[in-house]
Amino acid sequence: MVNYRIRAQKIQSIMEQKGVDAMLIAGVENYYYITGDYRRQARMLFYRDDDPTIIVFGPEVEQVKANTWVEDVRGWNSVQELMQNFFTSMNSHNLTKATVGFDTHTAPGFEVYRFRKLNPNITMVENDDVMSTLRMLKSDEEIKRMKRTAHVAEMGMKAAIESLEGGVTENDVAAEAEYAMRKAGSERLGAIIFLNSGENSLHLHGYVSHRKIASGDPVVIDLHPVADKYACDMERTVCVWKCV
Repeated sequence: MVNYRIRAQKIQSIMEQKGVDAMLIAGVENYYYITGDYRRQARMLFYRDDDPTIIVFGPEVEQVKANTWVEDVRGWNSVQELMQNFFTSMNSHNLTKATVGFDTHTAPGFEVYRFRKLNPNITMVENDDVMSTLRMLKSDEEIKRMKRTAHVAEMGMKAAIESLEGGVTENDVAAEAEYAMRKAGSERLGAIIFLNSGENSLHLHGYVSHRKIASGDPVVIDLHPVADKYACDMERTVCVWKCV
């Protein structure tokens, strides 16, 4: 059983070492890692020397209080209220001239822009500098979850390959893969499915089209399921030999 308070204390210790005063947590994975609560639009101000503040949509406040160890949970019902909660919390913790981390890969651009505009004296850093130090070390339970997600990816890859034949479209095959992964336990995709055939297989970062796959085509299949809050990235290149 994860003790999220102890995990938070370890994060604060790393922040102390790296000189980070606070972090704005916007990513689902980092929020879940700290709280054990899973929701798409939660925002957290995680302080180096105090318990964090969680900011969620108004009707979610009581649910978040019940599901987490965090006591300071604030609600918003408009973007103005959301930003006001941010700035009130920043001011109350004397962070207007602090070093503040951001989930740079997931934080909405407007939030980062407004933070920067209204707090021009803060020093911005990436939360990965703190979070990766701890998150790269996986517990036994995390490893079990990662293995389960890898199995989900295997089920998707198996379904995709078995559905390949001349005349089907890339989208048809991607649909079979996603359906199989959902049935196996995938909650969502960490990234869109890449399924590219023929000349499309040359693309560095793929997509899915309505191109019909021909016999003899190479097909690149790249799957990214998320199951039990952990992700897997599996890629295979195969050649089609069946015809319709």
